Amino acid sequence: MKIRYDSRVGRWLAVMALCLLGGTLAGCEDISDKNIEFATLAETRSLLQDKPGVARAVDVRPGAEFAAGHLPGAVSLELADVSATKDSIDPALAAYKFLIVYGSDPGSGSARAMAKRLMTAGHKGVKFFAGGYAEWVGSGLRPETGGPPAAR
Repeated sequence: MKIRYDSRVGRWLAVMALCLLGGTLAGCEDISDKNIEFATLAETRSLLQDKPGVARAVDVRPGAEFAAGHLPGAVSLELADVSATKDSIDPALAAYKFLIVYGSDPGSGSARAMAKRLMTAGHKGVKFFAGGYAEWVGSGLRPETGGPPAAR
């Protein structure tokens, strides 16, 4: 009797093994788009300007865009800088009750991915400001400029 190898079965077994071992390595985390909590412009402004030390904005745009203008007190953070491992949230970010993630505009897939990554890493207060930098500036709110481009 010959045993025939089916590559589809092999791939399925590999994905299942990764899910069991690490979960997020194979995209098996429990976080999806439906888990994302959205923040309005009014809520974002209030958390960042009226309640100091409660929230921190996380800007996922490229460093040059961050330096040209960003939400008050924001940190620049790339997806690769955040571990996808549960309970691996950076202590500097864990100190904040809320992390408000944003990108350039509502079409920012990297901001949405960062929100999910931060939730996967264990932060409980992640909010996605979908309007992003464009809505902030478009509503007449002033951005900050310059500053260190990274959270580290």
